Amino acid sequence: MTDSQNAEMRTHDRRNALAAMAAIATGVGLASEASGQIVKRTDLGGIDPFDPTNFVPIEPIQVPKVKIFDGTTEAEVYWASLAEKKRRALLSNQDAKVTVEKVNDGGGLTFLTGALTGEKGRYRVTVDYMRFMQDSIMMDGKPAGRAKVGVGLRVIANINTKKAGLNLNGLFPIGFNASTDTLSGDLEIKTIGLNSDQISKLITTPSELNQTSITKALEAMGAVRVLVDAETTESVPHILAVSRNVRNTPDLLKSLG
Repeated sequence: MTDSQNAEMRTHDRRNALAAMAAIATGVGLASEASGQIVKRTDLGGIDPFDPTNFVPIEPIQVPKVKIFDGTTEAEVYWASLAEKKRRALLSNQDAKVTVEKVNDGGGLTFLTGALTGEKGRYRVTVDYMRFMQDSIMMDGKPAGRAKVGVGLRVIANINTKKAGLNLNGLFPIGFNASTDTLSGDLEIKTIGLNSDQISKLITTPSELNQTSITKALEAMGAVRVLVDAETTESVPHILAVSRNVRNTPDLLKSLG
């Protein structure tokens, strides 16, 4: 690859990163797979990998192996056996996504398809920035769903709303509502699958949900986007999100661990 091609690729990646950060902040244009990997529409278990509404976050699960292709054959190898450059090449997609869930009286979660809350109550908002690849989830030798495998940063807001009709689709809307005293809660920042002393410093204990904590979360996301490509950062891929049918099938979800 020529110097001009390398420069063009770096510019393209920076533009994708800026778009991802803007989407996380505002909730506009979320969940676009920004670059890289071509996902074939075969062996997908009936899941459209290009429909972002099909995927929901789960508690991260480390993945020890990955299937790789050399052009003619397929082999399953340990992630740990691959050089960091190869791992990053496999994790060629970027995703910025907000998931809003209603917390039911029994502690269960119901996914919301719209940006506005239908009623006052308890909500959990998960904001993800991910670098990932897609993979099939198999059950009894057949594809049963899809998973996003990769690394990234996750912000979780546990929210109590004081009125209906609030916009929770992004950190800026949440911060605005917190400043008007229409909601309260706490905010937690997690890094997933990124071994780095610099990134570890970004992890915080749950803090009060306010403009200050949201600003810190946005700063952490911006820093992770830069540090994920640093030479000193090691990628340890995890399952970050799964197709909805997997999340709704306890036995299938349990099999991933």
